Amino acid sequence: MAQSTHIPSKSRWAGRGEELFEDRALSRARMRLGLLTMCIFAAFTSVGLRLADISIAARANLEQPEVTVVERARHRAELVDRRGNLLARNVEIVSLGADPRNVWDPVDTAHQILSYLPQTDEDTLVRRLSSARHFVWLERRITPQQHYDIHSLGLGGMRFVEEQRRVYPHRNMLAHLVGYANVDGEGLSGLELGFNETLQREEGPVALSIDIRVQHALRDELAAAMAEFRALAAAGVVMNVNTGEVLALVSLPDFDPHDPAAGGSDARLNQITGGVYELGSVVKPLTIAQALELDLIAPEMMFDVSQPLRVAGHPIRDLHRIREPIPMRDVLGQSSNIGTAQIAALIGRDQQRDFLQEIGFLDRQAIDMPGAARPLVPQNWGPLETATISFGHGLSVTPLHLTAGIAALVNGGYLVEPTFAPHEEGARVPRRRVISEATSARMRALMRYTVTDGTGGNADVPGYEVAGKTGTSEKPAPGGGYDRDRLLSSFVGVFPASDPEIIVFAMLDEPQGTDETFNYATGGWTVAPAVGRVIERIAPLVGVMPVDMEARSATAAENQQFATLSPQ
Repeated sequence: MAQSTHIPSKSRWAGRGEELFEDRALSRARMRLGLLTMCIFAAFTSVGLRLADISIAARANLEQPEVTVVERARHRAELVDRRGNLLARNVEIVSLGADPRNVWDPVDTAHQILSYLPQTDEDTLVRRLSSARHFVWLERRITPQQHYDIHSLGLGGMRFVEEQRRVYPHRNMLAHLVGYANVDGEGLSGLELGFNETLQREEGPVALSIDIRVQHALRDELAAAMAEFRALAAAGVVMNVNTGEVLALVSLPDFDPHDPAAGGSDARLNQITGGVYELGSVVKPLTIAQALELDLIAPEMMFDVSQPLRVAGHPIRDLHRIREPIPMRDVLGQSSNIGTAQIAALIGRDQQRDFLQEIGFLDRQAIDMPGAARPLVPQNWGPLETATISFGHGLSVTPLHLTAGIAALVNGGYLVEPTFAPHEEGARVPRRRVISEATSARMRALMRYTVTDGTGGNADVPGYEVAGKTGTSEKPAPGGGYDRDRLLSSFVGVFPASDPEIIVFAMLDEPQGTDETFNYATGGWTVAPAVGRVIERIAPLVGVMPVDMEARSATAAENQQFATLSPQ
């Protein structure tokens, strides 16, 4: 029998293949399930970490609100006086803003903030916090305490913005001089505006011609005089007669430059450069100087001022009647309107107007201080106007016009533009001759005589040779004409008379007489003493030393000066 060969059946191999296939499929499934589990775990881990991160960030945001710099105020240099004393500077501050999108409850947020911002209206806060904008201001320039308190509330959406604030350490004392800048670092008034571009450009301090010591003395004495004579206002300026550098400028009432709106519009008026006035008899030296320059008058001339002078049908009178003819020097020394009008008639309208044009009385001054006022010039300049302008009525100018004009009469005859920037030592000062040196010397002597023997005696200061002129003008009445009971009283003084360096002008608006002044409210009684006190205080500060008056008056030059002014 033949031997057979054993061959496995097909069904057996098929069953084995199915087992292998199932094992492999199960292995793949398990692998896929593991990968899916790992992906799910990674996803949950990622989500968990992200949620934790968001939670931590939110908690950090509540505990410490973000400090966001929106836009810093632009750079602004310091202002200093001529000796380097600080007048204005920027300091770092914080302002409060908000991102309304992150404010959860505008009403509740506003209510909480309001307790720390009492000056802000709640409805305004709610409206701002409900805004659709990305950023809104809530309060500019908050204090460090307000910053701390509001920060501690942990309110969502708050933004503390780093800015700069302009600070004025002398506050009211320099209000009209320095002025002020707004919250965005732009100058709005005074020299902050006048020097705006320089302050934004310069890195180091910007110096002014001002001397803070002189400013303090002037303001102190004007405030005292204003209180003593119950005046409505007071103003004054101190200037170098040779360079035009303004050392001090005061206008009262004044204001705090940190809150200029609180003082009202009257307090913001700079009377020295921004107000125009009929200044009265302080203008008379200009008339006398022009007549001397034209050789129309001489020391030996006498003037009959015993009766009113009629010009174009109008009487011109003196404040105090003078009953006999007086020499030329007493027309100024005794402040005679009648005598000055007679001299103006000799000059004539055209020459008077030309001279006033020459010394800048008919135009706005080109000065560093913004807001300089334009003089008010009469439309009809006839004989009456020629007469009244000669003694300070009918033409309105700023006190700085008057100061510059009188300085030209005593400094050798040169008109120098007032400036609030210091001149470099040795630098050439722009100037223009308006009268001769000889006429200037005579005017120094005449104005000195007005203090020693005339209406300006209350301004004299032993050792400082004060020369000057009083002024008392009646203010225009609402219905026309002038009100004799409402006076603008003033005094302009220079020192030392033999070689002038400094000029001081001051005025009081509607001063009231006192028992000590025998109820007079004129410039000689109310303002001249204040100017004398200013000179006494500032003379040592500006380097003017007292002189031996007896030795000075005995010098041949001074004797000759006064001899030529005496009647023959």
